[in-house]
Amino acid sequence: EKLKQNVDTLIVIPNDKRDEFNRKVLKLLERGGIRKTETIYVDEREFTVVVPAKPNEHGIISFDYSIFEKEIMPTSTFNLNTGELIVPQKGYTEFAIIMYSIMVLQIAYSSEQCSLIHNNKPASAKGYIALINTILDEKIEYHEHIPDSEMDFRENEPLCRFPLYWAFRRDNEDEFLEWWNGSNLHISSDMKHQIHIWKTVWEDFSKCSKIRDDIRMEPLMGSVLTEMQEIWECRFVDKRFVDEFLEHRDNIKYLELLILLREYMQLGTHYFPELTEDQVKRSLLLEIRDSYDEIKISGYVSLMTNHDQRKQIFGL
Repeated sequence: EKLKQNVDTLIVIPNDKRDEFNRKVLKLLERGGIRKTETIYVDEREFTVVVPAKPNEHGIISFDYSIFEKEIMPTSTFNLNTGELIVPQKGYTEFAIIMYSIMVLQIAYSSEQCSLIHNNKPASAKGYIALINTILDEKIEYHEHIPDSEMDFRENEPLCRFPLYWAFRRDNEDEFLEWWNGSNLHISSDMKHQIHIWKTVWEDFSKCSKIRDDIRMEPLMGSVLTEMQEIWECRFVDKRFVDEFLEHRDNIKYLELLILLREYMQLGTHYFPELTEDQVKRSLLLEIRDSYDEIKISGYVSLMTNHDQRKQIFGL
């Protein structure tokens, strides 16, 4: 089912509000985990990575991936010049929530009276408004145009905050540390403990200088990306993570951080000396390791992409 708003005919965003509206759409896409996939080559191997959904020279934003759903979807577009949103396949979970949030934002900024429709009837957007306010960290003005008898929202009612992990039916935000400022996300005690372990191991690792002379950044990064995508089935990593580590290929500290990740992914392989490392990883590792490890692996890469928290925790 296609989801399409042509705001030239249905919804009109006033010119004096268009820049403000577009800024909020971009933030909804970014904080809602909506990305664009790209193909890169590392150590002569092909990998898929993601980049922010940004407008091209014509003001068109293209996107095809949700980091929450970990699924490539048909390319959708949003036109900053007209406000037109075209989504060939909206899905029913995280991706759809953000698409409907953009629609509610369109309604909020429309110069014409309009409403969110569900089952051919005007519907309350209370939940979406609370989520949008949380993501944007500001209150948007939204007037419900539905009969009082069916309305469960009042304009003078304080709008509650609705954390993204609630909306996406998650227990925490452990995997998405790129947005973490130390207090704004709901991080589980398990992840906080794991970060402490990584920090301690890395500090000990750095003191001992265990890196072999033949270890190089490109093959190491290629190995990490292969294991993340083919074995652990983690979400695609942010291209910024790959670019930064390759840019610092000769920095021993960056090598140590990447080795720490690779060694964590390989925990347990030594229990099966009669098998090759690849056999253990592909056939047994996922069976003997905790299912939460996938989240920890993605969370580690996410933390490496967060310069402020990475510096505070690892000093780099």
